[in-house]
Order: sequence, then structure tokens, then C-alpha cells
Amino acid sequence: MEHFEEWPSNVLTSCTGDCGTDGWRLRYNHIDSGEGHGRFASVQFNFTINLEEPGQLQFKYQFNCSSYCTLLVVSNIFAMLLIVNIVCLVFCSQV
Repeated sequence: MEHFEEWPSNVLTSCTGDCGTDGWRLRYNHIDSGEGHGRFASVQFNFTINLEEPGQLQFKYQFNCSSYCTLLVVSNIFAMLLIVNIVCLVFCSQV
């Protein structure tokens, strides 16, 4: 995916806690974790890919943080299904 106009059907985004926005936002050629989040917000970006053969998945990212932040990338492969969960915790700001 190089240009983002709408979320594909395999993407789920959400925010729990003190959220300023509902989750990650589309920004044409990038996405951001939203804005206006308070302390203890957890902004999640989940997607699932059906693997037909071994390959590569690459991310380009920029992490701008105004305070204590954590970026977690968790992936699981189950029966040739890649499940990726990217979580931005606490004061994550937009890119």
C-alpha cells in the first residue's frame, strides 16, 4: 500500500482510554496515530494478510513523541496467516 484513500477490509483501527480521535487516521501517503490523546491512550492498528508464499513485509515509520510513548509491533503467523498489531501507547502524536 503506497496511497491511502480508504481502509482495506483487512484493517481494523481503534483507540481505548483517553482518546482524542477514534484511532489511526488516513493521510493519503501515510497514516498517523491521531491527535489530542490524553494520558493512557492505546491506539491500535491491526491488519491480517493471507500468505501464499514466504516473502517480506516492510514498514517505513517516523515516531514523533511529546512525552513518554511506546510503540509496539506484534506479529503472529498462524496457518499462513500473518496478523500484525501496531499499538501506540500514551502521548503519541501525529506524523
